Amino acid sequence: MSKQNKTVTFFERILFSFTRGLSIFGAAAGILAVVIIAIEMIPTHIDTSVTLKDGKFVYSAERQDSASSGSNVQVNPEAGLDLPNNINAYFTGNNRHVLDGWLDSLSSEDQKQDFIDNLSEVISSAEKQHLDVTGSINKYKEIKLSEIQRSNLWNAEQASKRYVLWGVMAGFLFFISLMSILLVLMAIERNTRKTAQ
Repeated sequence: MSKQNKTVTFFERILFSFTRGLSIFGAAAGILAVVIIAIEMIPTHIDTSVTLKDGKFVYSAERQDSASSGSNVQVNPEAGLDLPNNINAYFTGNNRHVLDGWLDSLSSEDQKQDFIDNLSEVISSAEKQHLDVTGSINKYKEIKLSEIQRSNLWNAEQASKRYVLWGVMAGFLFFISLMSILLVLMAIERNTRKTAQ
Protein backbone atom coordinates (compact mmCIF):
# COMPACT_ATOMS: atom_id res chain seq x y z
CA MET A 1 0.00 0.00 0.00
CA SER A 2 2.85 2.34 0.90
CA LYS A 3 4.66 1.55 -2.34
CA GLN A 4 1.49 2.28 -4.33
CA ASN A 5 1.13 5.67 -2.61
CA LYS A 6 4.75 6.50 -3.37
CA THR A 7 4.24 5.52 -7.01
CA VAL A 8 1.14 7.71 -7.32
CA THR A 9 2.91 10.60 -5.60
CA PHE A 10 5.88 10.32 -7.95
CA PHE A 11 3.57 10.27 -10.98
CA GLU A 12 1.72 13.30 -9.67
CA ARG A 13 4.99 15.13 -9.08
CA ILE A 14 6.05 14.47 -12.67
CA LEU A 15 2.64 15.51 -14.00
CA PHE A 16 2.65 18.63 -11.83
CA SER A 17 6.12 19.64 -13.08
CA PHE A 18 5.18 18.91 -16.69
CA THR A 19 1.99 20.95 -16.42
CA ARG A 20 3.82 23.83 -14.77
CA GLY A 21 6.43 23.77 -17.56
CA LEU A 22 3.71 23.87 -20.18
CA SER A 23 2.12 26.84 -18.40
CA ILE A 24 5.42 28.74 -18.36
CA PHE A 25 5.99 27.95 -22.03
CA GLY A 26 2.45 29.05 -22.86
CA ALA A 27 2.89 32.30 -20.93
CA ALA A 28 6.17 33.04 -22.75
CA ALA A 29 4.56 32.25 -26.12
CA GLY A 30 1.60 34.47 -25.23
CA ILE A 31 3.90 37.38 -24.39
CA LEU A 32 5.72 36.86 -27.69
CA ALA A 33 2.38 36.85 -29.52
CA VAL A 34 1.42 40.13 -27.83
CA VAL A 35 4.71 41.70 -28.93
CA ILE A 36 4.24 40.49 -32.51
CA ILE A 37 0.67 41.81 -32.60
CA ALA A 38 1.83 45.16 -31.20
CA ILE A 39 4.42 45.40 -33.99
CA GLU A 40 1.86 44.41 -36.62
CA MET A 41 -0.55 47.06 -35.33
CA ILE A 42 1.96 49.84 -36.08
CA PRO A 43 0.37 51.85 -38.93
CA THR A 44 2.08 51.14 -42.23
CA HIS A 45 1.05 51.68 -45.81
CA ILE A 46 2.28 51.29 -49.35
CA ASP A 47 3.29 54.49 -51.10
CA THR A 48 1.07 54.80 -54.18
CA SER A 49 2.46 58.11 -55.43
CA VAL A 50 3.26 58.23 -59.15
CA THR A 51 5.82 60.39 -60.95
CA LEU A 52 6.68 60.80 -64.61
CA LYS A 53 9.54 58.35 -64.16
CA ASP A 54 7.10 55.53 -63.32
CA GLY A 55 5.65 55.10 -66.82
CA LYS A 56 6.29 55.47 -70.53
CA PHE A 57 5.08 59.02 -70.83
CA VAL A 58 5.00 60.46 -74.33
CA TYR A 59 7.17 63.46 -75.26
CA SER A 60 5.72 66.12 -77.53
CA ALA A 61 7.78 67.20 -80.51
CA GLU A 62 6.71 70.78 -80.00
CA ARG A 63 6.49 72.89 -76.91
CA GLN A 64 3.03 72.79 -75.34
CA ASP A 65 1.55 75.89 -73.77
CA SER A 66 0.20 75.28 -70.33
CA ALA A 67 -3.56 74.84 -70.34
CA SER A 68 -3.74 75.91 -66.70
CA SER A 69 -2.77 79.12 -65.01
CA GLY A 70 -2.17 79.79 -61.36
CA SER A 71 -2.36 77.30 -58.54
CA ASN A 72 -5.69 78.25 -57.04
CA VAL A 73 -7.80 75.42 -55.71
CA GLN A 74 -11.50 75.03 -56.39
CA VAL A 75 -13.73 72.85 -54.26
CA ASN A 76 -16.07 70.30 -55.75
CA PRO A 77 -19.11 70.65 -53.44
CA GLU A 78 -20.66 67.37 -54.59
CA ALA A 79 -17.73 65.15 -53.68
CA GLY A 80 -16.13 67.42 -51.11
CA LEU A 81 -12.84 67.23 -53.00
CA ASP A 82 -10.27 69.96 -53.71
CA LEU A 83 -9.66 70.22 -57.44
CA PRO A 84 -6.59 72.24 -58.49
CA ASN A 85 -7.02 74.54 -61.48
CA ASN A 86 -4.66 72.54 -63.66
CA ILE A 87 -7.01 69.55 -63.36
CA ASN A 88 -10.09 71.63 -64.17
CA ALA A 89 -8.30 72.90 -67.27
CA TYR A 90 -7.97 69.40 -68.77
CA PHE A 91 -11.20 67.86 -67.49
CA THR A 92 -14.05 69.83 -69.00
CA GLY A 93 -17.24 68.60 -70.65
CA ASN A 94 -17.23 64.84 -71.23
CA ASN A 95 -13.71 64.59 -69.85
CA ARG A 96 -15.08 65.60 -66.47
CA HIS A 97 -17.31 62.52 -66.50
CA VAL A 98 -14.22 60.44 -67.23
CA LEU A 99 -12.51 61.85 -64.14
CA ASP A 100 -15.62 61.23 -62.06
CA GLY A 101 -15.60 57.62 -63.26
CA TRP A 102 -12.00 57.18 -62.16
CA LEU A 103 -12.76 58.64 -58.76
CA ASP A 104 -15.90 56.52 -58.35
CA SER A 105 -13.75 53.40 -58.68
CA LEU A 106 -11.91 54.35 -55.49
CA SER A 107 -13.24 53.21 -52.13
CA SER A 108 -12.47 56.13 -49.81
CA GLU A 109 -12.39 59.92 -49.83
CA ASP A 110 -8.71 59.83 -48.83
CA GLN A 111 -7.87 57.73 -51.89
CA LYS A 112 -9.85 60.08 -54.14
CA GLN A 113 -8.12 63.20 -52.79
CA ASP A 114 -4.73 61.49 -53.06
CA PHE A 115 -5.54 60.56 -56.67
CA ILE A 116 -6.39 64.19 -57.43
CA ASP A 117 -3.36 65.65 -55.66
CA ASN A 118 -0.99 63.23 -57.38
CA LEU A 119 -2.66 63.87 -60.74
CA SER A 120 -2.14 67.61 -60.28
CA GLU A 121 1.57 67.00 -59.64
CA VAL A 122 1.88 64.85 -62.75
CA ILE A 123 0.13 67.47 -64.90
CA SER A 124 2.41 70.21 -63.60
CA SER A 125 5.52 68.12 -64.25
CA ALA A 126 4.32 67.16 -67.74
CA GLU A 127 3.74 70.81 -68.63
CA LYS A 128 7.16 71.86 -67.36
CA GLN A 129 8.88 69.05 -69.28
CA HIS A 130 6.83 69.68 -72.45
CA LEU A 131 5.26 66.23 -72.42
CA ASP A 132 2.03 65.15 -74.05
CA VAL A 133 -0.14 66.02 -71.05
CA THR A 134 -3.18 64.03 -72.19
CA GLY A 135 -1.07 60.93 -72.75
CA SER A 136 0.62 61.49 -69.40
CA ILE A 137 -2.78 61.74 -67.66
CA ASN A 138 -3.96 58.46 -69.21
CA LYS A 139 -0.72 56.71 -68.28
CA TYR A 140 -0.94 58.15 -64.78
CA LYS A 141 -4.45 56.76 -64.37
CA GLU A 142 -3.29 53.30 -65.42
CA ILE A 143 -0.33 53.25 -63.04
CA LYS A 144 -2.09 54.96 -60.14
CA LEU A 145 -5.13 52.69 -60.11
CA SER A 146 -2.83 49.66 -60.30
CA GLU A 147 -0.81 50.93 -57.32
CA ILE A 148 -3.98 51.63 -55.32
CA GLN A 149 -5.25 48.12 -56.04
CA ARG A 150 -1.94 46.69 -54.91
CA SER A 151 -2.16 48.77 -51.73
CA ASN A 152 -5.71 47.54 -51.06
CA LEU A 153 -4.62 43.92 -51.43
CA TRP A 154 -1.68 44.50 -49.10
CA ASN A 155 -3.92 46.12 -46.49
CA ALA A 156 -6.34 43.18 -46.70
CA GLU A 157 -3.47 40.73 -46.21
CA GLN A 158 -2.24 42.66 -43.18
CA ALA A 159 -5.73 42.69 -41.67
CA SER A 160 -6.04 38.93 -42.22
CA LYS A 161 -2.64 38.37 -40.64
CA ARG A 162 -3.66 40.40 -37.57
CA TYR A 163 -6.82 38.32 -37.17
CA VAL A 164 -4.73 35.14 -37.23
CA LEU A 165 -2.36 36.56 -34.59
CA TRP A 166 -5.29 37.55 -32.38
CA GLY A 167 -6.64 34.01 -32.72
CA VAL A 168 -3.27 32.52 -31.77
CA MET A 169 -3.02 34.78 -28.72
CA ALA A 170 -6.56 33.84 -27.65
CA GLY A 171 -5.62 30.18 -27.98
CA PHE A 172 -2.55 30.67 -25.80
CA LEU A 173 -4.60 32.49 -23.18
CA PHE A 174 -7.13 29.65 -23.13
CA PHE A 175 -4.30 27.12 -22.85
CA ILE A 176 -2.69 29.00 -19.96
CA SER A 177 -6.04 29.28 -18.16
CA LEU A 178 -6.67 25.55 -18.61
CA MET A 179 -3.23 24.61 -17.32
CA SER A 180 -3.59 26.98 -14.36
CA ILE A 181 -6.91 25.43 -13.39
CA LEU A 182 -5.39 21.96 -13.69
CA LEU A 183 -2.47 22.96 -11.46
CA VAL A 184 -4.82 24.38 -8.83
CA LEU A 185 -7.02 21.26 -8.85
CA MET A 186 -3.99 19.00 -8.56
CA ALA A 187 -2.60 21.05 -5.66
CA ILE A 188 -5.97 21.02 -3.86
CA GLU A 189 -6.39 17.31 -4.36
CA ARG A 190 -2.87 16.55 -3.08
CA ASN A 191 -3.25 18.80 -0.03
CA THR A 192 -6.67 17.29 0.73
CA ARG A 193 -5.26 13.78 0.55
CA LYS A 194 -2.41 14.68 2.93
CA THR A 195 -4.87 16.15 5.42
CA ALA A 196 -7.05 13.04 5.23
CA GLN A 197 -4.07 10.78 5.86
